[in-house]
Amino acid sequence: MDAYRLLGDDERAAAHARSVIRISTGPNGTEISPMRAAEARLTLGVAAARTSEIEEAIGMGTAALEADRAAPHRPQPRCRRPRASGDDRTVTTVPELSAWEAEIIWVPFGR
Repeated sequence: MDAYRLLGDDERAAAHARSVIRISTGPNGTEISPMRAAEARLTLGVAAARTSEIEEAIGMGTAALEADRAAPHRPQPRCRRPRASGDDRTVTTVPELSAWEAEIIWVPFGR
């Protein structure tokens, strides 16, 4: 999308931008990747401006700049890791994960 826009191929840039907006929107209509969708709207706005569709360009630019910049709430990441023989607890918080990372033994490459 960005490469086509920079090359001036507005038709392909717009097609990719519409695709990005489609895959950035969940089945219930919420935006999963709001910043990526906003960037796609800016691309659509640039493409519209280059074809003298000023109202469309303004609308897309305004929608892009008014976008919520935070993704919807996602469940906190979880990972499973053995702590000791037979212990398979789940790490649920970042501080706990950071403490776990401190326990990792780093092995140099080639061994």
